[in-house]
Amino acid sequence: MLLDFKLIVITPEKDMAGEAGIVNRLFEAGLQTLHVRKPNHTRQEIKNLLSEIHENFRHRVVLHQHYELLNEYDLKGSHLPENRRIEGDTGGIKNIVSTSFHKLADITREKRTFEYAFFSPVFRSISKKGHESSVDLATLKKFFQSQAPFPIIALGGINEETIVLAKETGFYGAACIGHVWENSDPIAQFKKLQKIATN
Repeated sequence: MLLDFKLIVITPEKDMAGEAGIVNRLFEAGLQTLHVRKPNHTRQEIKNLLSEIHENFRHRVVLHQHYELLNEYDLKGSHLPENRRIEGDTGGIKNIVSTSFHKLADITREKRTFEYAFFSPVFRSISKKGHESSVDLATLKKFFQSQAPFPIIALGGINEETIVLAKETGFYGAACIGHVWENSDPIAQFKKLQKIATN
């Protein structure tokens, strides 16, 4: 198992009541990286969220759209969506730290390097109904032992049980959406996952 297993939280696509306050509390609880992924939001809506995140925490935020906001805020960087990576369309995207993959073969063919990349779905998705894993854990474990060119983060169906499996399989970390945001106490839920991730 990896000793420094990373735990990343991705925002829900739709705004939640008190979301910025929850984000700040997640950072206070030890969250190191938050991905802001709200594909239907306007630039101003994303800006409103960023402005409510405490400035001491903004350097832990990765944007999935409206990348020009990196010029206005001191953020961690940008996420390159899979479709734009495949098309070779990185124009206007500065400071790319991550991307997404759904097929192992695409990872091995990738010529660029990233700080880390998401691979999904690893388990049955919580936030996206009907998203099932297409790769078994034994195949993934073998892949990590020999072919992974950069750190891979497990995405899809992460909960208290599956995060242990992700660690044992060799993932660099795990990212969660539904298990945190669809809980009545997102902070407590995050702390449970964080305790498992760091033990």
